Amino acid sequence: MRRRLVALAAALALTASCTGDGGGVRGPSSTPEPWRGGTLRVAVVGNDGTIGSMSWAGLDPQKDYSGVAWELFRCCLLRTLFSYNGRPSAEGGGEVRPDLASGPPEVSADGFTWTIHVEPGIHYAPPLEDLEIVAQDFVRALMRMASRRVTPDRCNGCYYTSYYSVIEGFDAYRSGAADTIAGLETPDEHTVVIHLTEPTGDLPDRLALGATAPIPPNPHRPDAVYGVAQGHHRGYGYGPFLVASGPYMIEGAQDLDLSVPPAEQAPLSGWVEPGHELVLVRNPSWDPETDELRAAYADRIEVDDSGVWRPSPARAIAEELASAVEAGTVDHVLDLAYTPAQIRRYRTDPTMQGHLTTASTGLVFYIVMKLPVPPFDDLYVRRAVAYAIDEAKLRRSVAHPRFGFAFRGQPMVATHIAPDEIEGNLLASYDPYPTSLERARQEMALSRYDRDHDGLCDAPACRSVLALVKRDNMGQAGAEEVAASLAAIGIDLQVEFAPSGPFFRRLNDVEEKVPLGVGQGFRYDYLNASTFLPFLFTSEYIGLWNWSLLGATRSQLRQGGYEVTTVPNVDDRIGRCMALTGLAQTECWADLDRYLMEEVVPFVPYLASERTRVVSERVASSSFSPATGVLALDRTALVESSE
Repeated sequence: MRRRLVALAAALALTASCTGDGGGVRGPSSTPEPWRGGTLRVAVVGNDGTIGSMSWAGLDPQKDYSGVAWELFRCCLLRTLFSYNGRPSAEGGGEVRPDLASGPPEVSADGFTWTIHVEPGIHYAPPLEDLEIVAQDFVRALMRMASRRVTPDRCNGCYYTSYYSVIEGFDAYRSGAADTIAGLETPDEHTVVIHLTEPTGDLPDRLALGATAPIPPNPHRPDAVYGVAQGHHRGYGYGPFLVASGPYMIEGAQDLDLSVPPAEQAPLSGWVEPGHELVLVRNPSWDPETDELRAAYADRIEVDDSGVWRPSPARAIAEELASAVEAGTVDHVLDLAYTPAQIRRYRTDPTMQGHLTTASTGLVFYIVMKLPVPPFDDLYVRRAVAYAIDEAKLRRSVAHPRFGFAFRGQPMVATHIAPDEIEGNLLASYDPYPTSLERARQEMALSRYDRDHDGLCDAPACRSVLALVKRDNMGQAGAEEVAASLAAIGIDLQVEFAPSGPFFRRLNDVEEKVPLGVGQGFRYDYLNASTFLPFLFTSEYIGLWNWSLLGATRSQLRQGGYEVTTVPNVDDRIGRCMALTGLAQTECWADLDRYLMEEVVPFVPYLASERTRVVSERVASSSFSPATGVLALDRTALVESSE
């Protein structure tokens, strides 16, 4: 169904509130400009599985779907039409801004057509330093992303394709029914026109992903549809042959011979051994006067990814790399999750305290109530549960490294559904359900399941209520805490643990009627709640991520064997938010979050995952990128005497 876009000024299309995601390691932004120079040395654990390794898909922009790779694209190797500045939230790190676009997009009144002007005079890195970045280069990237040969239906990067199906003709090109993407036009070298199948207000955020970065044509093969990336769809993909557009390039890029067939091209020497180590050096084509988003302090960045290939257990590699950071031989480990014991030691060590910061991972954990299942088909019961859960106690009971990577940092209490960083911090102080047994019983007393209205559920529906617990995210102590909280309002839980696969299969099975799911989490992909709230609460995703059955139709409820015939539905609200742009959209998402928490209560959010990061004593200043959740490498400056 098409949704109409509320007409807004063009400038508003890129206006978004600041988002929260970890601050700088040292001092406020008013400190003197950091030193430019030196070699920044970072590492990737890789097989630890906490964020993912850049070598999963070879640093190929259309294929690699990992936080580390996304940061290497954003900070260093690739510029996109829109992007982020890598700064902490207080300095606008969550605002999507023009990058290779010369300004905000022009959006038609109905929201179906976006016109974006490309900044003229910006060139690629060697060996194509004489080649200007033009509009067709962005079309080339989107066509390559849509190619099933590059991103087959089962792949790491194929998730990208779902973000761009809103472009008219994208799916037809992907299916082979068309030779071009009909919704992409380039009326001149510096203009891209995008026609959509429905208004999509977060399009600038989608165009900030590295997968949309320009791909240059191959001067020696003008017929190559995917330009210099043509033929590089196997193995490591295009990554070892990448032509950069950002402040850095892979070392040896100037020696790339594009005149020979792709199979005969030698990988860039900066891939010291493909998949083991990456070396980035300055791109001589990059002009800081044309790039307001990236600082590019270091002259050289070395990334060691050898953990993927070493036979040592992940824990041993992690401990070894943590020691290397303390010794200063490694400046930071991009995906290292420190244990609570390490964090406590660092926080009590005066020599380490200046090198610590905590940043959000964007992952929130929930207790989910199935809306058609008694007693949770009663709003008063759901509100009573929300008041009864003691999130602070849950935080203490699950903060243990064996309960999944999410809790290896310092989990914080979550008070609403979506992470603050994708709602512009508009709900940062919002807490509609502070723990209160008195308030919980007041709500329960209003429920039809509390027949004598004494604040305790006394109906049969409150006996032996199944609570399915995701085993890798919550242990026995946490489950007992949940059971005790609900027992205090008369709900008797029957706790059952399940590993991830069976947990989600049962929770998503409409006919199984699991009343309570405990321990599932959800994270955004890019800095907009459009990648969060619609997945969890639109009827389209029932059976996938809509665990509460919010928006289920009469037919679905009847087929599932439920006695209730209707449940709340927020599809229209979500549609209105999706059509808005900029700050208006951010405010709409925050309002929806508030509405869900107060008027629907499908979830009780209890934890928001954070991760503590450590940098070496060689680092003078740094920040963490809210867009990628890892160190903003372009904004990491070294102590001048460190070299």
